[in-house]
Amino acid sequence: MTSTTSTARSKDCGATSEIQEAVQRYNLAQPGNACRELAGGPLDGQLLDGTGWSGDELECGAALITNLGHYGGGGRAHYEPRPGDPARCDWAGDSA
Repeated sequence: MTSTTSTARSKDCGATSEIQEAVQRYNLAQPGNACRELAGGPLDGQLLDGTGWSGDELECGAALITNLGHYGGGGRAHYEPRPGDPARCDWAGDSA
């Protein structure tokens, strides 16, 4: 599994059928937990756990440090909440 660090956050989510099994496996389905599936880009298919994030942090998306993006080690993959689908964040691009 790829290590990621969040510098921004994503919205609260309910599990879709595609990620519900993973949510249960990793015990993320607890009251107050917020998880989203990352769609597209270098972190496609991974889960982002936003448990404990503020409402503002949950709404603004996430810039995740990863070595898998266009800029290599230390680069960031940007994900934004998908309108109408609170269980996913869509890739918005990479930055250094």
